[in-house]
Amino acid sequence: MSAVGLDGEPHDVAQLGFQGVFNLCTTTPRPSGLCSSNPTDLPTWLPGAATLRGNDAAANTSGASGWFRPTVPVRSLTVAFRWRAGFRIYQT
Repeated sequence: MSAVGLDGEPHDVAQLGFQGVFNLCTTTPRPSGLCSSNPTDLPTWLPGAATLRGNDAAANTSGASGWFRPTVPVRSLTVAFRWRAGFRIYQT
């Protein structure tokens, strides 16, 4: 993940404002059609790489999410996806 500020300069990782991880399948209201397996699956935030990484097994599950609240205004946000295993899908 990366972000650019209103001045066109890149933000540092701390300014992305990572708040924590959660699983959408344990929230209310629960998203329809999304929650089919392992509602306790959680990603891991790797601040040194500015990466929200799926579970260690790279197993396809649903709902693993991260919450970000930037600490400064953002002009653009880039979220890059890399396929690790299983089906090539993601949810944003």
